Amino acid sequence: MTGLVTSFGSGAMTNSIDEIAGADAILIIGSNTTEAHPVLALQAKAARKRGARLITIDPRRIEMADFSDVWLQPLPGTNVPVLNAIMKVILDEGLHDHEFIEARTEGFEELKDSLEGYTPEYAESVSGVPAEKIRQAARLYAEAEKGSILYAMGITQHTHGTEAVLAVANLAMLTGNLGRESVGVNPLRGQNNVQGACDMGCLYNVLPGYAPVTDEAARRRFEAAWGISVNVAGADASVTGVDETVLAAASPVKDAASPVKDAASPVKCAASPVMGVGAPVTALPDQPGLTATEMMGAAHSGLIEALLIMGENPVLSDADSHHVVESLKRLKFLAVIDIFLTETAQLAEVVLPAASFAEKSGSFTNTERRVQLVRQAIRPVGDSRPDWQILQEIGRRLGLTMAYASPAEIMEEVATVVPSYGGISHDRLGDQGLQWPCPTRDHPGTKCLHKHKFPRGRGRLSVVHYRPSAESTDEYYPLILTTGRILYQYHTGSMTRRSGGLKSHHNEPYVEIHPSAAIRQGIHDGDLVRIITRRGQVEAKARVANRTGPKVLFMPFHYAEAAANILTNPALDPLSKIPEFKACAARVEKVEHPAT
Repeated sequence: MTGLVTSFGSGAMTNSIDEIAGADAILIIGSNTTEAHPVLALQAKAARKRGARLITIDPRRIEMADFSDVWLQPLPGTNVPVLNAIMKVILDEGLHDHEFIEARTEGFEELKDSLEGYTPEYAESVSGVPAEKIRQAARLYAEAEKGSILYAMGITQHTHGTEAVLAVANLAMLTGNLGRESVGVNPLRGQNNVQGACDMGCLYNVLPGYAPVTDEAARRRFEAAWGISVNVAGADASVTGVDETVLAAASPVKDAASPVKDAASPVKCAASPVMGVGAPVTALPDQPGLTATEMMGAAHSGLIEALLIMGENPVLSDADSHHVVESLKRLKFLAVIDIFLTETAQLAEVVLPAASFAEKSGSFTNTERRVQLVRQAIRPVGDSRPDWQILQEIGRRLGLTMAYASPAEIMEEVATVVPSYGGISHDRLGDQGLQWPCPTRDHPGTKCLHKHKFPRGRGRLSVVHYRPSAESTDEYYPLILTTGRILYQYHTGSMTRRSGGLKSHHNEPYVEIHPSAAIRQGIHDGDLVRIITRRGQVEAKARVANRTGPKVLFMPFHYAEAAANILTNPALDPLSKIPEFKACAARVEKVEHPAT
C-alpha cells in the first residue's frame, strides 16, 4: 500500500476482478495465485484460454508457471533488479507509451537515467533469471493492448518491499496500463477484509479514509464528527454533541444525496470526553503510532504495557516467533478477541469470545474495493458477541459514549466521514455490493480507478535501486528460506485445521528442497529434517522436488508444530514496516533416528 500511495495517491486495487479475464497480457509477480487467491486465478486462466499472454515471476514453480508463456525464477529478494531490467528493455526498444508518460506522469527522465545499469545481463547476474527470458517478458507485457499486473506478499514481505511495489507501478505507468478496463496494478489482499480494515483507519498513520493523522484539518473534521472538544466553525470548546453546523464541517458529503438523515446525525459516539479514567479526550493524536510489528518490540522493551489483539495470531504469523512470545509475556496485560483459543490467546489475561462471520451482520470490503453485505445466519454461540458490540462495551466501560444500535448505523457514520464511502449504506449493498469510491447516494460505484487523473495529480515515476535482503547466505547458512500459503490451510490454521475435510489433505508441516541440495545432505523425500536459521530451528518432513531453485527452501507457515516463523527474519521494510518473511539464510540437515 505504501508504494502505491506514493505512486498514485491510492493504495487499492486499480481494477476489478472480472476485468482480469479481459486482459491481453497478465504479469503475475509474488503471488501463488491458484493457492492463495483461487477465484482470481480462474480469471487469469480464462484470459489465458482466450489468448492472453501470461508472465509469471516467482522463485517457485507454482501452478501459474505451467500456464505461462514465460516463467522467470528469481532468487528470493531480487524482484527489483528483474523489474528494472524489464523496464530497461522496454525503453531501449521504444515500447513505452510516450503519450501517457507525457500527459499523466512526472519523473520520467530521472527514472530513465536510473535504469541505465539495469541490463538484463546485470539482472541475470544478481537474480539468476536468464537475460533472454527478461527480454521476452518485457516484450509480451509492453506490446499488449491491455496489460494487467497482479502482485501479492511475495514482493511486499521483504525489507525492500516498498521499492518492489514502486517498480511495479513504474512498469504500469511506463506502458500506459492504467485508467482503462482490464489493465492496472492489482494488489491481491491476503484476507477477506484487509482492504476494509485499512479503509477504516486500522493503520498506524492515517484516519478512516486515509487522511493522515498529521493533517490538522483532517483531525479537526474527525474531532468534530466524534464529539471531541475542539473549536470548529465557532463551536464552543466544551462541545459534547454534534449539531448541524459541526456535522456539515465534519462531513465530506454536503449535497442533497447525503446519507445523513437528520440534524441529530447517525454519529452515535459523540459526547465522548472520557469519564472516570483521567483527563477527557481533547484532541486526536497528531503523530503516527506504531505498526503491529513495531508493537512487539515496544512490548519487549516495556514501552507498551498492555495490548488488545483482535482476530490475529501473531505467535504464529509474526516473524521470529520466540521473540513475539517473549514480548507478549512481558506485557502487564494482554486481552485477545477471537473465535478460538489460539496460541496467542493462550497467553492472554482475558479472552473475549467473538462471533464468527456466520453469527453476525455487517460488511466486508474485499480486494477489489467491493463493500459486501454480510447477513447473520445463526445466533452467536455461547457468550460470543460481534466485534462491534465487544468494542462498544469496552469503550463504555472506559467512559466513552458509544451507542450504536446496529452495523447499519455504523455504516451511516462511515458515510459521513469517509468521502469514498459517502454514498454507501446497507440498504444499497444488496447481493452485489458497491465498489468505492462511491461518494453519493446516486453513485453506482467505481470499477476502474484513475481513468482521468490520479489522486495525487500526476503519477510519480520513482527511482528505485536494488538493495540485497537484510540477511545473506554464508558457509554455515548456505540456503535461502522463503515461506507462503497452501490451498488447503489458511494463515495460522486456527479455523482450517479444525476442519476434518481439510485435515484429510495437507495437515502436516513440510519443507520443499531441491534435489541437488537434498543429495548433498543425504536427504530423501519423506525424511524428517531440521531447518535451522539464526533465530531457531524446527523439524518437518522433506519434499524433494524441482519446484524451488537449488539454493531455496520453501515452508508453509500454517503449522504450529513446526512454525516457520520461528525461523524468519524480523528485519523490517523501513517504510511499510513489513518483516522480511520471504528471505532469510538457512540450512537443512537430516534428523538421524537413534539406533534401536
